[in-house]
Amino acid sequence: MADVWQECMDFGVEVVKQAGQVQVLFLFAYQ
Repeated sequence: MADVWQECMDFGVEVVKQAGQVQVLFLFAYQ
């Protein structure tokens, strides 16, 4: 179960990174 949790955490971190990059792009686009 710990392995599954670790994979979910890694996936979540990647999603947050991608979402953060998109958010920064939108901020620059709308300034």
